[in-house]
Amino acid sequence: MKVLIPICAAVLLVAGCRTAREKMLAEGFDPAYVDGFIDGEHSGYNAAGNAQHPFVKDKRRYEADSLYRQGWDAGYARAKSSYKDVRRKDLTTSPDF
Repeated sequence: MKVLIPICAAVLLVAGCRTAREKMLAEGFDPAYVDGFIDGEHSGYNAAGNAQHPFVKDKRRYEADSLYRQGWDAGYARAKSSYKDVRRKDLTTSPDF
């Protein structure tokens, strides 16, 4: 029994550490959409002011692959909006010095 608990904990920890890509694929999203979403998400955070995320856009694929384009647009919009909301909250709750 003492051995079983750490093994179960390790399995749960590893299962909870899936990447966003793995999670989206497991939920049934098309790989092209997922690639676009992840690239768009990085780009959206970058555009909103988070320099830790690179701007990533496969221009040829964006023009030729509608699923990549849809994913990129969705990821970009979501990330840009959510990061701006976080920054807005930080600005309204920070103390005046």
